[in-house]
Amino acid sequence: STIQQSVQDKGYPVEVVGLKSSREETIDPAPGLADDVKEASAVLNRHIDQGKDVVLLMHSYGGMGDYLVCDDDTAMCFYSELTKEQGLPLAQAASHVYQAARVFGDEQTYDGFHKLIPSSWILTKKDVLVPEAAQRMFVARLEEQGGRSVPVVEFDTGHSPHQTNPPLLMDTLENILERLS
Repeated sequence: STIQQSVQDKGYPVEVVGLKSSREETIDPAPGLADDVKEASAVLNRHIDQGKDVVLLMHSYGGMGDYLVCDDDTAMCFYSELTKEQGLPLAQAASHVYQAARVFGDEQTYDGFHKLIPSSWILTKKDVLVPEAAQRMFVARLEEQGGRSVPVVEFDTGHSPHQTNPPLLMDTLENILERLS
């Protein structure tokens, strides 16, 4: 992806975790949240065990391709600030990924990352999938449960700035990392 290449170009190694619930083929029985946590934990722990500093960049919940196959207008929700000519190819490429719906109902067994790891939130103001008000509620919940403030950086973009404005996202990531070091 463009953002992956941008991060690598700045000298940071990148490893993309392939979540079991987001695949190019359906799996029966469908993988769940615990499967994704196990997959991500294995990658994360491998780097931590080597003594490396780790930055997690997380977005939405993976593929969500089932939304993209509905119609062109629905697909454009992911790229609402782009023209249809710009956004539709991105949406069509993502439509080959199936998201196991069960992950949204699975029990969350541990919610400690924001208590232990400094977190920031990139708020996408033009997001039609996760509206600004909902994002602010998520941030408030993180702050309440984590017992500390969560810095918010506001983007005047839709849901997918990693694809629609990679330079803005990369600059923001660098600023966040500078604040933490």
